[in-house]
Formats: sequence, structure tokens, C-alpha cells
Amino acid sequence: MFLLEILKFYGINLYDPSIPPFVLLCLCFLNLFIFSLGCFCNIIIYFTIIINKENKYVTQIRELQWLLGRLINLYIKSSYVFLVVEILLFFWINIIINLICFKIVNTYYKIF
Repeated sequence: MFLLEILKFYGINLYDPSIPPFVLLCLCFLNLFIFSLGCFCNIIIYFTIIINKENKYVTQIRELQWLLGRLINLYIKSSYVFLVVEILLFFWINIIINLICFKIVNTYYKIF
């Protein structure tokens, strides 16, 4: 578990009874917010690149500048891959962090 290792690195043990559960939940939600915001910004950037690939200005640059055109084509092709990876990573990490939050709540409040 990625988040558990980060919390252990900072000296935070999920099973330490001296730490209030709301502090642990706040840390989890803070990590979730920061990571989600970063992933969301990357997803927007990749969508913008893919949408603007047929833009008149971008097309002119690709035709006039051989090297720059090759780099733009490579970046457009790689944007599809990065977009898919970013979306999968976004959902995967969000699921992991939400499961850890559920584990914290379940440990302290004995819901299930």
C-alpha cells in the first residue's frame, strides 16, 4: 500500500491509538485531494493537446518546421497513451486511498 508507506515514512502508524482518527482521515483526504488535483490537471492538458491537434496554427507549424513538426506529431501520439495511463492511475490511486480511509474508519469506529 503506497499511502501506508508514505505515512510510515513520516512516522505515522495507522494502528497507534494515541493518534485521533480524524487526523488520519484528514491526512488521507489531503493526499487524495493533492493527487486528484494533479491527475485532473494532467488529464485536462492531454485533452487540450488532442483536441487542438487539427488547429490551423499547429498545422502550419507542423508543415513549415520539419523538426518541430516531428516533435509535435510525437507529442500528439504520446498524449493518447499518457491520457489513458493518467486516467487509469487516477482511478487506481483514488480507490486505494478511499480503501485506506474506509479501513481507518472501520478500525476506530467498528462499522463493519
